[in-house]
Amino acid sequence: MLGRIRLLFKKEAPARDWLNMNEAIQELTVFLRGEAMRHRISLKTELDTDLPAVTGDRVQLQQVVLNLMMNGMDAMRETAGRPKELLIRSCKEGSSGVRIIVEDTGVGLSPEIVEKMFDPFFTTKRQGIGMGLSISRSIVESHAGRLWAVPRPSGGAVFEFTVPAGS
Repeated sequence: MLGRIRLLFKKEAPARDWLNMNEAIQELTVFLRGEAMRHRISLKTELDTDLPAVTGDRVQLQQVVLNLMMNGMDAMRETAGRPKELLIRSCKEGSSGVRIIVEDTGVGLSPEIVEKMFDPFFTTKRQGIGMGLSISRSIVESHAGRLWAVPRPSGGAVFEFTVPAGS
């Protein structure tokens, strides 16, 4: 894993194989279900059954989804008075891409945070080092995709990324 992250900074191409993003997401939901239950977070998926395969580095793309899911769960730890829900969706992006959406009901995002959150070493966490989102964006961009975030209208955050199918 560290070797693959080092490749990002060396600008070398990641290892690319065909992969089903839905399978990668399902593996992560199984992996994180216990953590979600401990924090009384409802973990849901809405996965497009007709999603095209992408070519990419499975470990790296799964790391992006894992980071977004963990950030969402962290954002809901202190949430009170409303349901704690983490929703992971997949859908087609245009005629030749895949979009992954990770939505939480946590503390939300201010415009100032959205502007800086993908910068290296920017963090809002007490114990954070501010590299997760920066690395995630680098991974997505190395797969010819795009990663962004917006405030969720009813509270929380929505993180989305796209990758071309068969890129």
